[in-house]
Amino acid sequence: MSLNYQWKHLKINQKSIKEFTEKLMLEWKPKYIAFDTETTGLHLTGDKPFYLSLAFIGENSEAIAAGLFIDSIEKEDIDHLMKIIFLQSNNGFLIGHNVAFDLNMVHNIGYPCPHRNVLDTMVLIRLTTDAIQEKHGGAPLSLKRFASQYIDRNAKAYEKQISQERTKLAKQFNAELYRLVDKVEFNFATQFPNDIDDLPPRLKEGYNTWLDSLPEEVKQNMTSPIILSKEISYSLVDKGVLETYGIYDAVYTYEIFDRTYPLIEKRKQQKIFDIEQKLAYPLYRISREGFTMNKEYVFETQEKMKQYIISRKKRFEKLAGKDITVSQAKELLSILKNKFNLSVTSTNEPTLLEAQKKLEKGHPAIEFIDLIFELRTLSKWYSTYLRKFVMIAKHYDKIHTQINSAGAVTGRFTSDFQQFPRDGIVDKDGNLLFHPRHMVKRPDNDHYLLFIDY
Repeated sequence: MSLNYQWKHLKINQKSIKEFTEKLMLEWKPKYIAFDTETTGLHLTGDKPFYLSLAFIGENSEAIAAGLFIDSIEKEDIDHLMKIIFLQSNNGFLIGHNVAFDLNMVHNIGYPCPHRNVLDTMVLIRLTTDAIQEKHGGAPLSLKRFASQYIDRNAKAYEKQISQERTKLAKQFNAELYRLVDKVEFNFATQFPNDIDDLPPRLKEGYNTWLDSLPEEVKQNMTSPIILSKEISYSLVDKGVLETYGIYDAVYTYEIFDRTYPLIEKRKQQKIFDIEQKLAYPLYRISREGFTMNKEYVFETQEKMKQYIISRKKRFEKLAGKDITVSQAKELLSILKNKFNLSVTSTNEPTLLEAQKKLEKGHPAIEFIDLIFELRTLSKWYSTYLRKFVMIAKHYDKIHTQINSAGAVTGRFTSDFQQFPRDGIVDKDGNLLFHPRHMVKRPDNDHYLLFIDY
């Protein structure tokens, strides 16, 4: 596996920006430009790009890969560069991998795309590879996984460097917290579903001091009392590591385009390609519009679910005879054996369900196992489906979902909202605790919210 081109890497700064823009317009004059952004976060309208990378083949066949830190360039020069990028790609394609996201990012700093000649390389991957899921041997849709498998075996190494940087930074930030508060006491006090609101005053003071010291882009991403590596903004990563990573994102995007676009005609897919390509721009605009969030419902539901989880956890611990969580497999196996006289080899759902079926009606282990299942489900809903939107509600009025026409090998549309279960979650008596659809605020009398599916 090797790159198709010998890419000339250019690190653009204030001194070289004018020369680069001039050559882009007068010498290289590319019809097809691949671009990528590194951003402060993933909110489609709230976060901003801080690094821009480009890859293209000039008219003189020179392969150019360039990157720049946006804040290091004067605004009038960025304005001119973006104008030329849009002008040149209007005759061909402005290409991105998950292009709607990057279009939203440059829109956030004042550069809405003025033309519709945008192309998503995920569409090209879907059209030019077999319709087989990745787990069954099909082509990966992820940029790095696809690049690593078909273009450059070093692709994952660049991603690994970024991951290591984020992990290192998260550990450093959390270490600062544990210098201000006792780690064991803090972790116990914030054990699920407790959070920072439940901290005793002696811990809360130290925690708030630490929280105030954090970069804003980290605070806005936090979904738990401590910082997870995935919540570290790329803007905090070492610039040298970030530059390499960012430039290769644009390179891999162009190489995917270069290898797959010629296959469209060979596979007689021009008609479906035209349809898919024309979808990219409206999907970017739709995702940008978003949905007004029902903040009151989100905050009320958080407290309602939290109190219910606490009550069920207390019942679980009473049956167990000790403080324990549903993730402590060895402890659960011991309790099932010694307290309920039930020997099982695992605490996974199929094993426990099979054992539960063999118990006589009224056996105390039945309720204990039911509580294991219930608390695991509640934990997933609370942590995955609710806490994320509580954090969004604290900073934004709208929630956004990206709509992807290439997300599934079947050709159907996908979005991150589809990860939500269709039905809401209920308590032990069947009363509704939370329904994801209720997070969307109903429009007023002058607006309509329409969903059309073909």
